[in-house]
Amino acid sequence: MHFGFGLSERQLAATVNGSASDPVWSQRQAILIELADQLRDTARVSDELWSRLDASYGEPQLVELVTLAGQYHAISFVANAFGVELEEAAARFPA
Repeated sequence: MHFGFGLSERQLAATVNGSASDPVWSQRQAILIELADQLRDTARVSDELWSRLDASYGEPQLVELVTLAGQYHAISFVANAFGVELEEAAARFPA
């Protein structure tokens, strides 16, 4: 069974309780999770991760990925600061 954006039930659960090393992720998916985790944790990307990202993605894609992560971060600030309520019909992350 697949849920939003083509993620399997196991992958969706791993977005909540897993990590980039979870076997549900392909190598290409795992590196993106590492990027998101490093940006969230440190607001930086290590040289080692940049090297691996650079081997898989071009410079325009890397700019877009970091910018996209920043936009999601900004939207979460806005939604949380203003107490935006969850939509009743929207899917929830697994417990």
